[in-house]
Amino acid sequence: MVTFYEKIVRLARRVRDDRAVRPIVREVCIALRALRPFVPPSLSNHLIYHGTFKTRVHGGQAFLIHSTGSLVENRLFWRGWMGHEPESVRPWAGISKISRVAFDIGANTGLYSLIASACNSKIQVHAFEPVPRIAEMLKRNVNLNPSFRIQVHQAAVGATSGESRLFDPGGEVCYSASLNATFFPKWQCSYPVRVLSIDDFMKATSLKALDLVKVDVESLEESVLEGMTQTIQIHRPALFLELIPKSGDSLIRKLQSMCHTGYRFFHLAESRVIESKCVSRPTASKNVVLCPEERVPPGFLNK
Repeated sequence: MVTFYEKIVRLARRVRDDRAVRPIVREVCIALRALRPFVPPSLSNHLIYHGTFKTRVHGGQAFLIHSTGSLVENRLFWRGWMGHEPESVRPWAGISKISRVAFDIGANTGLYSLIASACNSKIQVHAFEPVPRIAEMLKRNVNLNPSFRIQVHQAAVGATSGESRLFDPGGEVCYSASLNATFFPKWQCSYPVRVLSIDDFMKATSLKALDLVKVDVESLEESVLEGMTQTIQIHRPALFLELIPKSGDSLIRKLQSMCHTGYRFFHLAESRVIESKCVSRPTASKNVVLCPEERVPPGFLNK
């Protein structure tokens, strides 16, 4: 049974999200944002900003990003560049500063691509996003920052190049689309998408370097690594990965084998980076890093 309080909350949300009311909410958000960090999450989480805004990376440039009212962009609006996944974006920024080429695989609307570019004006970023409507949002954010060297590829990444079906949960914003039909309990639709292997992509583009890779592909991280075996051997990039319960044990074993080739393994906790000699699933955060000894930046463990 719906309580009176729940009815009031639902009504308030409908009013807040009404397109006619959005300009008023936007002005309220802009006024309150000036008081940051004194606006508590209990308020900012419910004040949804729609529109383009600027945020500055500590020690780097500012970048523009457009918010359609999604969770990620709203966190950035209220909390700054580390508003979403701070345990990951801080070390990502640290390695971006000393990288020449970065791949953002499963880029969504481009947060990691934008942060890398804001940290390093010379870095070349390739952002891969297969969901058509999300890829359009990604392109819009890239176009808002014309000085950044970001190239968007509307494609999935996997073990082999070709075509596969992408399973899409729907919604204007999408964080759970996957080539794995069992990843999400209920899909709204599926459709064919182009799939690239990183080894094939490197050969086709004649890139001479790859220093940094983020992989967020909803349980198929191992497939991405299989498709970049030669690239890892030749270029030894730092790898930011999700290790979630649906990630297979074979992925754990693969990452452990990389630690025997000079890679170091790190858990990304909320307040610090924790090194471990043994690859294991994280408990505090789903994100981990494998970084070759030669790419670990000074002070990385203090990030």
